[in-house]
This record gives sequence, structure tokens and C-alpha cells, in this order.
Amino acid sequence: MYVLVSQPDIYVWNLIRNTLFVGAITFVLTYLYLHSSLADKHIPSAVYSLVAFAIGLTLAMRMSTAYERWSSGSKHFNELHNSITFLCMKARETLSNPEKEILLKHISLFLSNFNETLRNLDDKKDLDIEQSYLEELHNIMSLFTDLYDSKEMELGDMNVYHKTIQDIIVSAGSCVRIKNTPIPVAISMHIKVSVMLYILSLPFGLFSDMGMWSTLMVMVLYYIIAGIEIISKEIENPFFGDANDLPIDQYAKKIKEMSKRTLNI
Repeated sequence: MYVLVSQPDIYVWNLIRNTLFVGAITFVLTYLYLHSSLADKHIPSAVYSLVAFAIGLTLAMRMSTAYERWSSGSKHFNELHNSITFLCMKARETLSNPEKEILLKHISLFLSNFNETLRNLDDKKDLDIEQSYLEELHNIMSLFTDLYDSKEMELGDMNVYHKTIQDIIVSAGSCVRIKNTPIPVAISMHIKVSVMLYILSLPFGLFSDMGMWSTLMVMVLYYIIAGIEIISKEIENPFFGDANDLPIDQYAKKIKEMSKRTLNI
């Protein structure tokens, strides 16, 4: 409950505001309807049952798709964490202290540039920012390559490092793919329009049975239905730093601390 109050950008405030707005419209429609010549006519409830079923299936698909993106982002960051951990464990055995410090520096810069890539919204800067974190991975690979060329590292160790860096690139690229592949606008707009048409027509099916109480019922239904769409919109891109997104800055901080501890610096 504290989080809901202390972070007003969380979906609940927008949802409550929209719910009150829908309630006000419904109240006006209900009052006008009950004081008109159409008060004895209403839409059969079976119609709303069928429409509600269709909307429910659509919202379930929408939420499932959005959560899958959020969950995949968390999964790929965990894979990134594991790969860097293994890299540092291996480096502790084969690198000297000065080389470990260089490696840690490149890891920190990689994580900072990578997080900036995930949060960037400027398409013109996308390639430049993405290149910045890839450049740090290239510097890490060059560090190991130089050691191999100077005969300070065996070929087997070199291959392990290259494979681990490849795994890091794959995990990072998977996160960037989620960020660069938004949900099609047509899907979101179709759901929004369908929900609004359903909610605005719903009172006409409740007037005869509930009277003015239909306003409260419409508000409750809107809160439930629209909430799913708003939550889906919040989590479909989990890297922007909003309250419902993944805490990628905390992830990066933990990886940096883990790397320093593992390298025993």
C-alpha cells in the first residue's frame, strides 16, 4: 500500500481517475435514461455476456503477451549475470591484479552503456548507443586476445572466454530485441475501443434491474477490465525505469559488486 501512495506514476492513479470519469458519464446517462420515454427498454443481458467473454479472451492474450516480455527481460538479465559471474571466476584464476582491474572497468562501462541502450527512446541515437556497449565487450575480448598472443594464456582458456563473451552478447541482444519490438499499435487500439464501447453501452443493460446503482457496477467492471489493459501497457516494455518495470539499475549494481567480489579486488 505504501508503494501505491509514494509512487503516483503507478497505474492505479490513472485507473482511478479514469474510473471516476466513466462513473460520472454513466451517472448522467442513467439519470437521463430513467427520466425518458425509453426507461422501459433495455438490451438483453445475454448480449453482454457474449461480448464480455470475447473481451475477456482478448485481455487474457494481451496480459499474457505483455508479461511474457517482462519475464523474458528478467530471464535475459539473469543469464547476463550468470555469464559475467563465470567470466570473473575464470579471470580470477588466469589474470594478474592489474588485468583484473582493467576487466572490471570494462564490465562496469558495459553495464552502464547497456542500461542506457535499453532506456534510449531516440531512434537516431540507437546504433551509436548500442555500439558503445558492444565496444566494451570488444575491449574485454581484446584483453584476452593480447594475453593469448603474448603466450600468457592457453588456447583452451581463450576459447572459454570467447564463448562466455558470445553468451553475454546473446543475452544483451535479446533484451535489446524486446526493447526494439513494441506491441503493434493496432492491437492496443482495438482493445481500448472495444472496452470503451462495451463499458459505455453496459448501463443500458443494467438500468431496468439496478437503476442508479448501475453506475457503481459499471465503475467496478471498468476498474477490472481497463486495469488489465493499463497494466499490460506498463509492463510490455520492462526497461524504461517506470515503477512497474524491471529494476535494471539495481541489477547492474549487483553485477558490478559481484564482479568485484569474484575477482577478489
